[in-house]
Amino acid sequence: TAIYPTRLAGYTQSSSLDQVEAALSLAKKYGIRVFLGLVFNDEWWQKEGSDREWLLREAGEIKAVASELYAEYYPRYPDTFAGWYINWEMDNYAGYNRREMPKANMIEALQLVAAHLDGLNPDLPSSIAPFFNTAGGASPEDYGQFWFEVLSQTGVDILMLQDGIGVNHADLEQLPEWYRHVCAGVRAAGKLCWSDLENFATDQDGSFVPAPSERVIQQHQVA
Repeated sequence: TAIYPTRLAGYTQSSSLDQVEAALSLAKKYGIRVFLGLVFNDEWWQKEGSDREWLLREAGEIKAVASELYAEYYPRYPDTFAGWYINWEMDNYAGYNRREMPKANMIEALQLVAAHLDGLNPDLPSSIAPFFNTAGGASPEDYGQFWFEVLSQTGVDILMLQDGIGVNHADLEQLPEWYRHVCAGVRAAGKLCWSDLENFATDQDGSFVPAPSERVIQQHQVA
């Protein structure tokens, strides 16, 4: 499904409202710049980097949607359209952290997507927003090295590191070590490291609710 009037085969619009148009027009009105997300398939959580054929097919879908979004919206919103968000949420647990084949698959797919986005307009940066869970998986040092290797070999411009506070993947006091090591790897690759601040909390039943403002302020300060 798509949230805008798409002409791509196999897609249907999921609402009567063109949500991309609505977002960009309001963002322009209020002086906000927007990174447009691309394609996400729920099978990602089972596939991740393990299935090269699936991953490259998804990369093709991303490229097609990006081309349509750029042609339709960039000419009318050149100062509001800030860049791209690649929706693959990579983490410090998956096999690409410790096995070369899944890592190579992710690098290949990210190379294809980033090169296409750069070809549409080299002035629009591409971004990705990975996360980490302090309960296990790759350590901060290893995760930083992993992202150095990935970003050194792809054209992705910005890493927006999810802080994990909203989903209880980390505590505030753990954030400095993770940001220090991951951002060191990102910057060593010549790319930008941003904080993706989770401004929500997880309720007892697992639903997301707005976070207390004091906690969000603390997240800003720690980052």
